[in-house]
Amino acid sequence: MSMTKIQKTLLVIIAIGVVGLATARVWLPRVGILYGLYSARREKWLDAVPIKREIPTPQEIPGSTELSYQGLTFRIPWGDVVSHTEGQTLTAGSQESSSSLVMASEVNLRDNMLAKTPEDFKTIEALYGKEATRSNYAVFKSVMHSTPAALSIFSSSRNSLPQLILVTLKRALVLNAGEGLYEFETPAIKGFQFGDAESRYISITFFDKDDKTYRLNIRGASPKYLDYILSSIENGR
Repeated sequence: MSMTKIQKTLLVIIAIGVVGLATARVWLPRVGILYGLYSARREKWLDAVPIKREIPTPQEIPGSTELSYQGLTFRIPWGDVVSHTEGQTLTAGSQESSSSLVMASEVNLRDNMLAKTPEDFKTIEALYGKEATRSNYAVFKSVMHSTPAALSIFSSSRNSLPQLILVTLKRALVLNAGEGLYEFETPAIKGFQFGDAESRYISITFFDKDDKTYRLNIRGASPKYLDYILSSIENGR
């Protein structure tokens, strides 16, 4: 019995579906990489990587105020400060000026990936090695140094997918996109600065000696005062 035109069409559709399913492991990652590459390259700020900058040794500023947060102590160079802690967030502001500061604990990126997306973590670790993924700071640094330039539709999925994961995380984690991006280290902390003297506010993601992650948002601080705050952070426990 010969097949009708409709039956032949259905057979072709089924055949295409079977081939598509059989080769999905090949083309699906490629489609994801292509879309990720297209999206990432539209945002030029993703090409930026952190610039290293030195935090000078602090010199005491008269009238500064000492604060503490979750075992950390630090000083802010403002007088007449009002501060309060609500939940996991410390807020402090000067009544003499418009300067203010917010500090909060952040999700530990490596720990969170291991708990919620272990396959993504294993994919990144397989390409970049254990040294680049051994701590929350190391993973965050890998994310900040990732760029769309490392992505290619012609690269193997094994190489491209980890890079796409990192660039996607960078898009989510970078604040003040398109402004200054820096990395720094002091005897007590190391981290990344988003924004510079021209920014409306500056955001800092930093890590203490226990590899715990914090976010610090500062408004109305000159470069000198910003360095003073960062250099004064210590583990007070």
